[in-house]
Amino acid sequence: MIYKYFGVVFLLVCLYSCTNENINDGYSEFAELDTLIREFEMNLLPLETEIKELSDLSADLLRHQDNFINIVDHHKFQISEEGVFYNPNPLHHESSIYISTRTADMKAAINQVYATGPLDSAFSNLINNNPIITQAYFNSKAQFSRLYPNYDVLNILKPDLDVTAFNFYYLADGVRNPDRGPKWVEEIYLDPAGRGWVLSLIYPVYHEDVLEGVVGIDITVEDLISTFLDKSDKDLLIVNSDGMIVASKARAMETLDMPPINKYTYNKTIQADNFQTQEFNLFRSKNREVRRMVSKFLLEQDNKYILNVNGENHTVHCKKMTLMNWYLIALDKI
Repeated sequence: MIYKYFGVVFLLVCLYSCTNENINDGYSEFAELDTLIREFEMNLLPLETEIKELSDLSADLLRHQDNFINIVDHHKFQISEEGVFYNPNPLHHESSIYISTRTADMKAAINQVYATGPLDSAFSNLINNNPIITQAYFNSKAQFSRLYPNYDVLNILKPDLDVTAFNFYYLADGVRNPDRGPKWVEEIYLDPAGRGWVLSLIYPVYHEDVLEGVVGIDITVEDLISTFLDKSDKDLLIVNSDGMIVASKARAMETLDMPPINKYTYNKTIQADNFQTQEFNLFRSKNREVRRMVSKFLLEQDNKYILNVNGENHTVHCKKMTLMNWYLIALDKI
């Protein structure tokens, strides 16, 4: 009887040890991903408060725009031969100004330019305090754009650009953002102002219950990689819920037989939304194993997969983010 008792105890101890070991193994496999996601979101989440303050400031300036018309130096602005209202020689701390020839009311748009001047110092402070931010801007339904740091608007933008035709504007409208709060533009796109592939956070600006404009901040994909992914020795990539690659380390792209995400060369002006092509979608991969892997992660919500590519096995782990509908994936060669 005693032997039987000790036999049962021994069996329970073994079972507990094995279970505990599996739990620890599972924890260690995902601990680094959890840490990276936590750091990523701790850096980005406070920006939602910052951009709300920009929106509140913009709305307040528009409410009191009559106070600014006579105190602004009107000589800083010109109208180009094509009809674009702009500031040809902005100082280092000043934004670029652009009013498209599409505007239906040039006078109203110019008044918005005068009223929103104080945004320049707010933009500058925001970027100085948050190095990951590449640029900050205010775009209005009157086809006016204020962007910091400044750039050569006449050479980069078409005279008749529709400011409201881009996702960094229309995704903040009442239909797509009925809560009127911060909104992450999760599908990376090509910045028309020349910054390459970017992620945006936007916030609507309402005046008398009418959407008058949208404030936004941009983070480049290059900075996402260097600030977060490069901190780990693992081969990492981020994909969105559609399977599109948002950002990736070079070795991860090579392992998955995906083309490199090269820095975009601007050989033409950007007139409308410009997203990555489907060749960067894991669901469209030429490799059946890669397609099966992403299906397991995104459709079946699995978090571990043994991937065989080009005769090599890799353990792949996946964790979903909280702030955005993105997934962080790590590949480890076995």
